[in-house]
Amino acid sequence: MSRSKATTSEGLTDKQRTFVERVVYGEVRSMSASYRLTYDASGMTSKAVSNEASLLWNHPGVATYRDELRHKILLGRQRREAGERDALRRRLWIEATPKGDTVEILIDVSRPTMKAVKGIGETGSQRIAALGRLGQMIGAYTEKAHVEGKKSQAELIAEIREAVAAEESNLDGLELDEEAGAEVASIPETVH
Repeated sequence: MSRSKATTSEGLTDKQRTFVERVVYGEVRSMSASYRLTYDASGMTSKAVSNEASLLWNHPGVATYRDELRHKILLGRQRREAGERDALRRRLWIEATPKGDTVEILIDVSRPTMKAVKGIGETGSQRIAALGRLGQMIGAYTEKAHVEGKKSQAELIAEIREAVAAEESNLDGLELDEEAGAEVASIPETVH
């Protein structure tokens, strides 16, 4: 393996670049597999291949190139997702517009280009559903969940005591048949 001192991706060899690309683009499942395909690893043990692949992977120039590729992939994914969201937004506007009516929609975000299109919304419920989805896409609605904090054991016991006291006050006017064997459980005063 060539151990160049490059700390930028410009100084890498073609083999070093190929090694990284195979891993980052998912052509192989491991650095060792990429190393075996890229370099002559005949006569090397699996451990030796693994060590060399790890050393190469952590080489400053290779690490820079690896990060550049990952960043490029991330930017491509973000662009694609933005395009898909934009296409969905346009489609929902067409759907939200009553059939036969015309709506102006933004065609190209990078160059504000509007286009008049005919709506296809058949029913009011279809249009309302489409508008609701549009609202969700732009973040107009936020789901709120009310979650009460956890109560301590002492707070729970206090609530139980209050409930028992309230129940006892409801029973004050009643006579209990002691022969029926009614038992009342006591709640301890202290919490351990």
